[in-house]
Amino acid sequence: MNTYICNECGWRVSTSEVQYVCPIDKGVLDICIDFSNIDGTLWTKDTESSWDKSIWRYAQVIPTDVPPDSSGIVRHLGGTPFFRCPAIEGEKGPSVFIKDDTLMPSGSLKDRASAVVVADAIARKSPGIITASTGNAGVALAAMGAAANIATIILVPRSTPQAKISQMIAYGGNVILVEGSYSEAFDLVVEIVDEHGIYCRNTAYNPLTIHGKKTVSYEIAEQLGSIACQSGAHTFIAPDVILVPVGDGNIISGVYYGFNDLLEMGLIKSIPKLYGVQVSGSNAVAA
Repeated sequence: MNTYICNECGWRVSTSEVQYVCPIDKGVLDICIDFSNIDGTLWTKDTESSWDKSIWRYAQVIPTDVPPDSSGIVRHLGGTPFFRCPAIEGEKGPSVFIKDDTLMPSGSLKDRASAVVVADAIARKSPGIITASTGNAGVALAAMGAAANIATIILVPRSTPQAKISQMIAYGGNVILVEGSYSEAFDLVVEIVDEHGIYCRNTAYNPLTIHGKKTVSYEIAEQLGSIACQSGAHTFIAPDVILVPVGDGNIISGVYYGFNDLLEMGLIKSIPKLYGVQVSGSNAVAA
């Protein structure tokens, strides 16, 4: 059975009931995967033509239920392109590959996390989901919610780009403009969740978001294995180095989680070296 665990004090509880923070010290929770009954070698026994290309191919290590086919893109999201870029390698440089998650259904990098959160909301029969966002997370949630016929409420700072707000509304999201920063929108969402019990998607608050984002690592290792293995055998290969765009750090944390899962299951030999890349004007982690 999967359990929530507090990163501060070690408090644990089953994931049968939704939990966001530790009741003892308000620490951030993680979800501890029980690997004892997981057979990752099942993934290596498929032929490429039989792969389920969605993230739910890896359902054994995603701590919620697989959503129904009626949820559309929530059930079928994943399998984005992974390709080599000789033009930027140089004559004697290492092989360089790009994992192109800009081709997710909503065009947002946050679709993986939102799909897993929406799947969990489906499993828990939650009628709606709320989140704070400055753009991509709100767009992704609105799109996944629309696909699953679940209402979404998105609190955004008034300074959020109009194009992102228009996308959220186009997908049916209920957008509320907040006079203040993202942090203030985030805190307001938490207050609403505490008072009304609405299911919350807030990044780094709902621990499932990181388990959605980690699926990119499974795909990278599997796709690289498919490219590198000339014998036709199905294998997973971890790259030596990965460059990851960083905002609040949730994506790069998810990338690490994914490769650590593969290491736990014996499918790779080591975790790649990860480098976070931030723009100088938005360098919360670097600063």
